[in-house]
Amino acid sequence: MLLIDKKEIDDIVDNHFFKCDKRACLHSIKHFILNNDGPVLVNSKHSVCFPHDTPLSRDKYIRRMERFKKILLDNDNYIHFVYVSVSSKHSGNYTIDGVEIIQELYSYIEQIHDILKGIRTNYKICVFDANRPSDVITPNSAYIIYYDIEPKNSCVDLLPELIDRCNNSGNKII
Repeated sequence: MLLIDKKEIDDIVDNHFFKCDKRACLHSIKHFILNNDGPVLVNSKHSVCFPHDTPLSRDKYIRRMERFKKILLDNDNYIHFVYVSVSSKHSGNYTIDGVEIIQELYSYIEQIHDILKGIRTNYKICVFDANRPSDVITPNSAYIIYYDIEPKNSCVDLLPELIDRCNNSGNKII
């Protein structure tokens, strides 16, 4: 929307990204239960919870989208997008009413790549994945690099391996 449809940022925030039509309660870490009286704002169309926001957070997202768009369109910047999967197949995935939300990761990564390659050439997408299904082939390219990492009990437990993989790949982070 931001780059393809060239929609105004106000429209994207108000009618798509931050269009919160439901509420939820935090059941446990990363697990939400829909509840009309809950404190957590929910965009049910895109299955996104905003546990730290209120309706007054709208302007924050306007500013962030404006900054994001400016960065994306500035070809003087080399951009690294980094995605770290949930920590294991058994823990770490965020849910709403017991439904795991993060699905079709590889399709979404390809969609992001398809959008980016139409507007720039100086970027890289790094995907650290503890859950790659055996039937998914993830060829590395000049723009997308997939790293298989060991599943852990929590995202914090993934950090040492992430740092090591980055440092040993030539993408120094510390």
